[in-house]
Amino acid sequence: VKTTVRMVLVPQGHRSRLILEHKDALLQKEEVPMTLANHPGKAICKMYEQAKYWGSYSFIESTLGDADNAVRIKYDGNFIWIEGQELVFDVSFWKYQEGQPVNFVGAGPRGPAMAGGGRDWTVNTDGTISLKMYPNFVLGL
Repeated sequence: VKTTVRMVLVPQGHRSRLILEHKDALLQKEEVPMTLANHPGKAICKMYEQAKYWGSYSFIESTLGDADNAVRIKYDGNFIWIEGQELVFDVSFWKYQEGQPVNFVGAGPRGPAMAGGGRDWTVNTDGTISLKMYPNFVLGL
């Protein structure tokens, strides 16, 4: 039985937090693969290539995969963008709780760059990524 491992919110310091391999380049606003320093050979990937739709929102779900399939990302100081697509990291339904999925979302009534909630991120110097509004939550598995 194959199980899917999703990118989710976890408490800061949790053993399943994600630590980015290329955090320094990401902090310099460079585009990088989302490979993981604490899971060698692994990365955050797209679960599928073509976006799905929920109302006016487009989305692709996140998953853990091989580094060769890593999603390429860029940080603009607030949003984390997916290379070549108008998609940003988004906390599912903006519910800020442990285990809540984080996906790649676009469109919607105000476009993907909708500030003030589940799309606002901080890339930390320790290689983790935390929510700006709730820095006690970081990306994890």
